[in-house]
Amino acid sequence: MIAKNIKCRGFTLLELLVVLVLMGIILSMAVLSVGDGGRGDQIRQEARRVVATFNLVSDEAVLNSQPYGVQLAQDGYRFLRYTNNVWQLVRDDSLLKVRHFSPDIETHLYIDGMDVVLPATIDEGEVKPHLVFYTSSERTPFMLELAYTSSPVLRQRIEGAPVGKIQLKALKETR
Repeated sequence: MIAKNIKCRGFTLLELLVVLVLMGIILSMAVLSVGDGGRGDQIRQEARRVVATFNLVSDEAVLNSQPYGVQLAQDGYRFLRYTNNVWQLVRDDSLLKVRHFSPDIETHLYIDGMDVVLPATIDEGEVKPHLVFYTSSERTPFMLELAYTSSPVLRQRIEGAPVGKIQLKALKETR
């Protein structure tokens, strides 16, 4: 048997590894420059939580035949109940406990198209609701925006019409 001199033309393992490493570096740089570090998911999750708890308090007002309120601040919100002709903090319900936003979320509340100035912290000031949920399933109409203002700007808008379910409106991200 005579061995033939066959020359294989292909890539060496080292060449393949170098190409894979370069592709990995380029891909990771692209993801870092385009991605928002998961903040988009965080603000969407926070907005969905607000929608769910506001819809819950709306249902509670109807079921308990007692008006409920929401007091908002830059750092969060708390729930109130109208009892004996005075607004009182809800303390006996684990679902309607005080909620805090992430420190880098900005909050803007609009009632009847007017910007409402919110206190910095939820513990400031008197116990008075910004939003009222009535026993007739009506509520104070509002628009609440949650936003990360650093680049890219990520915003979520929560809208509550006078009746019906509170809804989350998607907003475009801007740079």
